[in-house]
Amino acid sequence: MLGATILAIVVVAVISIPMAFNRLNDRIHAPKYAMQTGNLIVDYMSANDGRWPTDWEALGRYVSKDNREWFVEVQEDVNIDFDWDPSSADISMDRHVNGVTIGPVTLRKGELLNHDDYPDPNAIIFDYLRRRAKFVGSK
Repeated sequence: MLGATILAIVVVAVISIPMAFNRLNDRIHAPKYAMQTGNLIVDYMSANDGRWPTDWEALGRYVSKDNREWFVEVQEDVNIDFDWDPSSADISMDRHVNGVTIGPVTLRKGELLNHDDYPDPNAIIFDYLRRRAKFVGSK
């Protein structure tokens, strides 16, 4: 009887610990990866005259060799709508009042992008688009 109880506890632990670790990853790492993806997209757009990336491979050209493993993990957690058109974004609104009006970057597992420590990647992209529009408009 005691052996069966111990075996049951071990089985539950073997199943529960990885599940808890994955859940922790979803809650902590995924929002961080999303924020970093927002920054990577802005880097890409800055280097490519405001054009939206066409796929992960295009973005990968802006990732150093030292960060290849990180980039693979990011692709597992973050989804990018590569068909999204930045010119369709209504950047005239104040996102601090109206919220972020764009959403081309999401998390694959449906977690919220709002995290206390990591800004929404869509806000990062939205702010870039506003800055770019002001800069291009002032020329």
